[in-house]
Amino acid sequence: MLGLGDNGMKRIVIFCFGLAILLLGCSPSGEITVWETVADVLEAPASAAQPAYHISVAPPMEAPLAEAFSSDACQVYGQEDGRYTLTVQIMQADSMDELLKELTGFDRANLAVVTTQEFDMPRYDLTWTCAGETGLLSCRAAILDDGTHYYVVTSQVPAENGELCRQQINQFFDSFGLYTSEGV
Repeated sequence: MLGLGDNGMKRIVIFCFGLAILLLGCSPSGEITVWETVADVLEAPASAAQPAYHISVAPPMEAPLAEAFSSDACQVYGQEDGRYTLTVQIMQADSMDELLKELTGFDRANLAVVTTQEFDMPRYDLTWTCAGETGLLSCRAAILDDGTHYYVVTSQVPAENGELCRQQINQFFDSFGLYTSEGV
């Protein structure tokens, strides 16, 4: 034929036989092959769903939106003299414990979390202190949980400004609510 000789032909036959075994697999004869059907449409996981609500708050007039630190997912409001910072964000996490760890840096066991109901969903309120760039910060958060998303408002106040800003911070948290964009 092509001048391969007997040894060359044997090698080709053995190679082809081995390749056929690899391609066909080593399943016992008589076994039925099961084929998987794949759809062209991908189902989006729940985590990819758009939030059902938008957050409504009334930040104090003296705390404008800090556009450099804000995005679609998080709005940051800063008091002009740096006495406090307020944030509004919609977050996702695998659990409330994970969210609290991400938000505060502390495990839930080390936080005093008050749980109530608002808008037919759980509301979690908590406070904590942490070290900031210029000293100790007094922090507060309120979280509404719709089962898929966490709607979160927070405040950070340098400890020495706590009393000076109490009224503005309380008004901000009192204005926290949710709305839908139906009919918009």
